Amino acid sequence: MTIFDKIREYNIAIKRTKEYNIYEQKCKKFIYKGGVCLKKRKFRKIVCILLAVLIGTSLLSFAIDSWLAESGKTPILSIPYAVEGDEESSHYLGLGYQITVWKRYSKGRDVTPGIFTGVEKKYLFGINLEQEHPSVPLTQQKDSVS
Repeated sequence: MTIFDKIREYNIAIKRTKEYNIYEQKCKKFIYKGGVCLKKRKFRKIVCILLAVLIGTSLLSFAIDSWLAESGKTPILSIPYAVEGDEESSHYLGLGYQITVWKRYSKGRDVTPGIFTGVEKKYLFGINLEQEHPSVPLTQQKDSVS
């Protein structure tokens, strides 16, 4: 190895040190690990944790409200809202989901008169705030047959 090779290696080492010092000055007063500023890592970690908590809370509240609606009770973790022209049914909007408890009265010749009910659940996609007709089959209540 000649003296020129040693000088070249020394210059490369000095250049790398200068580049690292410039990067270090951009993120002043923060500790480095693996060449990445820890402030950015903490921010990413906090954002990921908050997203996981938000999605978990949404899924849990959807499961609880779905169970309550299926068992004939009022969902407690969602907000009721009114749809124009539909006074019988109950509509609820939660954190990324929608639950509609349909209640329809039938008085036709072709259909046995009575009350037909059903629960429609939608999560994230397919939320429709102005539903007119159910997209789930409704069942007739046994108490309503006259």
